[in-house]
Amino acid sequence: MVLKLTVYINGDTATKPISVVVPSTAISFMTLMDRITQRISAPFGAVRRLYTESGHRLTDVAQIKSGDVVVAAGSQAFKPAPYGARTSRSTAKMSPLASTRQLARTGKIPPATVISVLRNGEAAAPTRVPIPKSSKATLDAVIDIINSRLHLTTGPVKKLYTTQGKPVTEMADLQSQGVYIAMSARESFKPLSYSVWKASVGASDDDIRQAAAEKKRAHAKILTTKFEQLEQHIKRLLINKRQMDSLWRAIDYNGNNLVSLYEVEKLVCERFPLLNHKPALMRAYRQTTINDGDGDAYVERHEFKSLVRNMFYFNKLFHVFDEVDRDDDRRLTEDEFVAGTEVLNMTLTDAQARRVFKSMDLNGGGHVLFDEFCAWVAKNECPVDGEVADTYTLSSDPIERESAADVGPVAVSAEDADRDASIDVATFDALEKKVKLLMQDGAEMKRLWRNLDYNGNGICSLAEIDKFVSEQFPLLDNKPALMRAYKQTTLVDGDGDSWVERSEFPFLLRNIFYFNKAFKAFEGVDTDNDRRLTKAEFFAGLDNLGLALPKEEADAQFDFMDTNNGGVVLFDEFCKYLARKSVPVGSEVLSEFTIASKFTGRADSSVKKRGKQGKPSQQKRLAKTLARFAAAEASIVKTLTSSENLRKLWRVMDFNNNHIVSLAELDKWTVEQHPVLNHKPALMRAFMYTTKKQGDGSPFVDPPEFPALLRNILYFVKAFTVFSEIDQGQDRRINESEFIRGQSLLGFGMSDKEAASAFKAMDRNSGGQVLFDEFCEWVGEKSLPSASLSTL
Repeated sequence: MVLKLTVYINGDTATKPISVVVPSTAISFMTLMDRITQRISAPFGAVRRLYTESGHRLTDVAQIKSGDVVVAAGSQAFKPAPYGARTSRSTAKMSPLASTRQLARTGKIPPATVISVLRNGEAAAPTRVPIPKSSKATLDAVIDIINSRLHLTTGPVKKLYTTQGKPVTEMADLQSQGVYIAMSARESFKPLSYSVWKASVGASDDDIRQAAAEKKRAHAKILTTKFEQLEQHIKRLLINKRQMDSLWRAIDYNGNNLVSLYEVEKLVCERFPLLNHKPALMRAYRQTTINDGDGDAYVERHEFKSLVRNMFYFNKLFHVFDEVDRDDDRRLTEDEFVAGTEVLNMTLTDAQARRVFKSMDLNGGGHVLFDEFCAWVAKNECPVDGEVADTYTLSSDPIERESAADVGPVAVSAEDADRDASIDVATFDALEKKVKLLMQDGAEMKRLWRNLDYNGNGICSLAEIDKFVSEQFPLLDNKPALMRAYKQTTLVDGDGDSWVERSEFPFLLRNIFYFNKAFKAFEGVDTDNDRRLTKAEFFAGLDNLGLALPKEEADAQFDFMDTNNGGVVLFDEFCKYLARKSVPVGSEVLSEFTIASKFTGRADSSVKKRGKQGKPSQQKRLAKTLARFAAAEASIVKTLTSSENLRKLWRVMDFNNNHIVSLAELDKWTVEQHPVLNHKPALMRAFMYTTKKQGDGSPFVDPPEFPALLRNILYFVKAFTVFSEIDQGQDRRINESEFIRGQSLLGFGMSDKEAASAFKAMDRNSGGQVLFDEFCEWVGEKSLPSASLSTL
């Protein structure tokens, strides 16, 4: 016996229902929802609720009979609609060319039934959008349907254009099977060759066949063998309940039945280092929680299988992306993509490949990031070792997305305005009270410090803080807040170096609470959870910030907050606003601040300066850092002189004894053993130089390559230390004025003219900025006069 069901998507009667056939016995309700999830492509992701067409919620297979009409939903409530209504037989049987033929016979254009919609400036596969059949259907209703199926990075869809650039102003402008361009309110039309996807309106059969052939050539087919053995092993685990439960307990080591991204990374690093690629894990995590899961920020037990599947899928994608990315800067240039089409099993001319690249480059930046690559693979339904994922998220996509309305602030007169902002967040009150009591107890503070500084070297890095908070105070584990607290402690409250010392520990605890409260307030205003505030969100959330302002003043406040005039406010800018306005956050007021990516070692000119003592000079700070570095260097040099010591160190780093060392294992070793070496850009360069340039080209360090790795770590960490001192903006790139000023303070001994000439020699791509890669090449070619750099 089988169940034959007709399934509608909640609230969507325009889309044709899907017929689903499942066994009537030996099937659980959860399995039924999984089967339906696989058959439909719903905007909410995985099916989590089923309703009858009248709105009664179903909870058991026994409530369903063969032939029933059911409505599939995510976590949202039932949306009443005329489900089960029969479609017109003549409409259902209309061929793709029917509208054109009818036009030829009658001279009248029939109402559109389905259109294809592209993003502005893209020539990727279009999204099919059904048009409501009601005679009262409006263009606004069509745009609402498009918004439910298509996400633009620039905001909600507000207008449609034809492929020739003419605006669509009424329903009569839409033709069945026509191709249209969706744009947000601020976008202007981008001329592009959209003809490869142009539908059959007015097209000959030859045109259609030619377009289909080009579309087929542009369809990538991704094949990998790197993960095959491990994937087969994991698949065997997934069908064994006992082993699956054991694996879940290993990842959910604190037993709260919720798994964070940190816990995912920890398990992968310890158990499956072959999969330990951060971009792939982030993408797998978001795909699992947002598309396959219930939309919250954690992986739950029933979502675990989806997480494992997604980890392999996105690691395969990252492996291919990395193959195409020849210079290993984690972004594809147009030339790299054209040269790498064979890796994707695509047969394209250079011109066709360049068109595909432009469609892949969602933000028009001239580079394709891994995020954009994944989106392109999903939109084009490219098989990855036979598996196709046709849904995707961007890394900035919100959880539980809601479309932001273009609204203004509530009308407030100038007399009734409240211009004194304040943030009062009760979420952390109980924990803060407990920690403040601990801070008054010297023995407890020592215990907390030992937990934080678990390797006992007297200094703590951001990685150690992250680990400490995740394990001791998970309520405070918000990465943007921790980064801000770390920067505030080291650069404003501390001595300006890159570590938290014992004397700075009380400041760190205070700042962790302060910035978590600020981040909670920021999230309360950020209704679409994309970690940036639009003006509409700011207007709607004024009450959350203790403000009541007339529209003109609210506009001025937002513009004051938006320091880079980008049209949105990031958390960094929000924190800067709180400091500049001396806004109380709970009982704390901070009037000094730093920007996470800028102004390291100095406060903004608009903020009161530090006392007479000020910050240490660059030379003293560099000398202090190099002195700390000397101990780690002596230990490594001693290891290099003894084969026995090398074998011991190899066993420590290769803790899973698989005879290879990954970048994650190297990172773990530096964090735990030598935090003074823990600079991610330097470690990445050292690892890549060892494996790609001096090794056999594999993505792992083998035992024969180990001595070279240790030498390269010393070289690149020293280079990065000097680079960071010159880079006063701390944006990981040096401009000419920074280099001229920095080389003088660090004792390079060049005149300004010589320094300017050296900068131009460094700047290989003439971009006006020198990246760390270019600096390293220059250091390797030149013999620098400074004694402090002679070891480079």
